[in-house]
Amino acid sequence: MSPAPTTALSTPPRLLEDVLIARTTELADQTLRPQADHVAKFGVPRSHLEALGRAGVLGLMTYQPAGPLNNEEVRREVAELVAAADGSTWFVSHQHHQPVKEVAASANRELRDKWLKAMVNGEVFGAEATSHLRRTGSPAVVATPDRLGWRLSGRLPWLTGWFLADVFLVAAVTPDGQVLSMLLPCRTDNGIGEIRPQELWGMNATGTVSVELRDVAVTPDQVIGSTSWDAWLRQDKYDRADVNPGIYGTLRAATDFLVASAPRSGPKYYDLGMALASEGAQLREQTYRLADEFTSEKSLADRQALRAAALELTCRAGTACIAASGATAMITGSTTSRLMGEALFHLARGQTAITRTAIANRFIELISR
Repeated sequence: MSPAPTTALSTPPRLLEDVLIARTTELADQTLRPQADHVAKFGVPRSHLEALGRAGVLGLMTYQPAGPLNNEEVRREVAELVAAADGSTWFVSHQHHQPVKEVAASANRELRDKWLKAMVNGEVFGAEATSHLRRTGSPAVVATPDRLGWRLSGRLPWLTGWFLADVFLVAAVTPDGQVLSMLLPCRTDNGIGEIRPQELWGMNATGTVSVELRDVAVTPDQVIGSTSWDAWLRQDKYDRADVNPGIYGTLRAATDFLVASAPRSGPKYYDLGMALASEGAQLREQTYRLADEFTSEKSLADRQALRAAALELTCRAGTACIAASGATAMITGSTTSRLMGEALFHLARGQTAITRTAIANRFIELISR
């Protein structure tokens, strides 16, 4: 499969000079994109994660680019490239970055020395289970102190990449309202009970499961750190307001597909792909500028509106791919069914009451035009 066509969403030339972006572009073109439809049907292979590790992608959170670029610019572009090539591999690898980030920042030197280097170079792959903290009511997972450390009980409703990961970051709430972050091995010999695969209609290749925790023992050397539950929710509110770069990656893939399909579908789909890419590039520029310049409460509404607009545009582009393909889009394993599933996955993932309202406002705005 040939590299993606050039649109307004393509990698800016100045970013192509970065060695990690260059390696990711090559990996996306030669390995990820050609196998993406197969992966979506049969699951993300460990070999894809190993290839990302060799390219340096799994160490992205600690990567120091040569100036004038900064880590944030490189991180966003790498995420877009991987997501555009293969959404399932992107989402599984995306779970690895938060454990790396938290382990790197941990005050637990024993933990850092044991895991950080191996996680950065891709020898050890991580997953993450923290979304349950957003649920209202009593905690879904609790950490109870004992004489040796902690005991975890509850159910993790979402844990992506369980069958691929070596370790996973899990967060639990303590009796005094603290969120305790821990790094545990992906094993079933320490109180981890029923592992139930989540049968997803989109992104089912990610190996997402729910996991029951039955009095799992945690020792001090496994503790990453702690913060108050209120502080965790406040930070999550800011993080959730921004557009995840993976969304723009899926948009890139959909617009690239429309442009490339024009010889078969008609020249209007070339025009449509280019127009959607231009609209997306404008949203992306606003998104990243606002994320870089503002961190105050005042910027939240604007950031949430941009996120809603990006999600709507990505779903619109996915729908256009269905129209460009016709009946073949209904075949399981087709590129268009994969792209539509990835677009709708972004729309459903990580929603809160605030983000749902922003998306509703976006649709109402469009209807009112």
